[in-house]
Amino acid sequence: NTYLYVLNGLLGIYLVYLIALRAQVEAAVAARRSFAVAVGSVWFAYTKVEYSESLLATALLGMWLAAPTRPLLAGALGGLAVTLRVEGLLFAGITGLSGGRTGKHYLKMVLGAAPGIALTAWANWVRTGSILSSGYTDVGFTNPLWVGVYGLLFSAGQSVFLFSPLLFLAGTAARRVAALPDGRRLVTWAFSLLGAQVLLYACWWDWS
Repeated sequence: NTYLYVLNGLLGIYLVYLIALRAQVEAAVAARRSFAVAVGSVWFAYTKVEYSESLLATALLGMWLAAPTRPLLAGALGGLAVTLRVEGLLFAGITGLSGGRTGKHYLKMVLGAAPGIALTAWANWVRTGSILSSGYTDVGFTNPLWVGVYGLLFSAGQSVFLFSPLLFLAGTAARRVAALPDGRRLVTWAFSLLGAQVLLYACWWDWS
């Protein structure tokens, strides 16, 4: 079972490499930067543990790559993200809006995501009798926002910068990527995902 997460780690980094190539980064440079992400961020640690966050991240990376040319596949990957974690609905929505091209693209992505969303709704109904409740009724978004934001970004023990120090280079990287063809859309997607995750998880009762 653990090998699944090792293989997912390899796949995720390969998708990062493909995203860099699409942004017209030279192949050798894209390979070096993908390797830096592999060993210089929390991604390496997630190849060793059975948590669904890394599977969700890979699904979103694949969705981003597929969205411009294969919207049905992109939607299916978005639906997979929802089945992995219910908050995947928010992240897949951001990815779909960032990666789509036309109204027809968006419609195909919604149709592609429908099976995954339906499966999640059915699983909720089987467990709880409600398609909207996953069963976590005794916990919720009760943490003060400012406490969670401080903890996730700046605290001595849980700051995301401690676990993914490459994020210190995010500003510089964003400026360089934004100058590449279609790079502004990629930067907008990345920072939208980061902002949505920080704001969402900061309010969760167990924000850390």
